[in-house]
Amino acid sequence: MHILTDITGSDGKTFESRTLLTGYFLVSLGRSVLHGHDGNIGSTPVTSWELKLVDFIALQAAYLKLYLDSFGKLYTNQLEKHVPMAFPPNFTVHSKPEWVHLAHNFEPIYSSLRNWMFHEAKNLIDFGPYRPLVAEKEVRDKISSGGGGKKGGAGKRRILIDIGANGFFASPKYLLDSYLPYMPFTHAIMIEPEPHFSASIPKAYSEAYNISFLQIYSEVGTGTENDVLKILPKIVSPDDFVVLKYDVDPNRFAYGPTMEWGFMFMLMQTPEIAQLVDELYIELHFHYPSLYWKHYHSNWEALDALRYLRSKGMIVHAWP
Repeated sequence: MHILTDITGSDGKTFESRTLLTGYFLVSLGRSVLHGHDGNIGSTPVTSWELKLVDFIALQAAYLKLYLDSFGKLYTNQLEKHVPMAFPPNFTVHSKPEWVHLAHNFEPIYSSLRNWMFHEAKNLIDFGPYRPLVAEKEVRDKISSGGGGKKGGAGKRRILIDIGANGFFASPKYLLDSYLPYMPFTHAIMIEPEPHFSASIPKAYSEAYNISFLQIYSEVGTGTENDVLKILPKIVSPDDFVVLKYDVDPNRFAYGPTMEWGFMFMLMQTPEIAQLVDELYIELHFHYPSLYWKHYHSNWEALDALRYLRSKGMIVHAWP
């Protein structure tokens, strides 16, 4: 009861940044407790309390939306006013034209290039606090009116492509789960060179999401069969709803240029490929020695790159 009073304020009406953060933390704790359960995809009650993972995810999303509509907007306005873009790219941004007007409806692009949990709570890695494109009713309506869906409802195929998937219970499961309250994926394609990955996929998930696993090293600009720009048009079509996560780390102690910058620029040079992607999650590495990042790009360049993409109508999230 003390915690509930803190969340609502003593008068039942007051909201502050810390109260939204407290509520989000409590719900995230519930999500984390159920995250490891692999008997279902989160839509079936489990434990003696009959808890559903999807309920925690939905409540987490509600707290995030409250933050985005209040303190998130204040932060974005302050950033635009006091930290103008100094290093914006000069390429033309190609994206799905039907979503351009929605590009600013999502979590802020923070100056740290991490997400809300780092910005507000210094939690370095958190895969949860993102508002997915399908949270917009307009998007769900358009997807539902398409054809090709096989599981999870009618409409278009809804495909998650996770490049740099690592273990299933990291980004793949978090992304699959985050879309469940709105409109679940029908397919998931995991690209990861480590052979152990497929063994970690629970049966409930592989059956619900038609999961396939490509055990390859991601390549960019090579023109080979493992080049991401060669792979994308082979596995998705313009009629699909495609969510792409790109986060490739060469190793813990990374130096010099990194692939995600090359991928971003190459993607924008090939409109026919870029327009296959409805929503992009990407981590742009920059010089940040405390994270063992010793790269050529600066924090400001990375910040401006993502802000530029959003300003031109691309649905992009700073991952993670």
